[in-house]
Amino acid sequence: MSISFRSPTRRSLLATAAAAAVFPRTVLGQSDPNNQGRTDVKIRLIFDRHAMTATLYDNPSARDFASMLPLDLEIDDFGSTEKIAYLPR
Repeated sequence: MSISFRSPTRRSLLATAAAAAVFPRTVLGQSDPNNQGRTDVKIRLIFDRHAMTATLYDNPSARDFASMLPLDLEIDDFGSTEKIAYLPR
């Protein structure tokens, strides 16, 4: 019995990097000065049968993104150098 592993595609790695760039750690705590504790939300990203976990920090951008979940996005080639996806809003 053998197990074959298919390495992640370039598209999935680029999409993961783009998702990480949307939620940088530097914006923690800017949304509500009365909020004493962080409320991080974990989400699951699935790219071509590869599942990954990401953390959304508590900030306005992350809350807006979380309000659109679940999403099924089509990733397009942009200028043969980047991969992009358009959000519903």
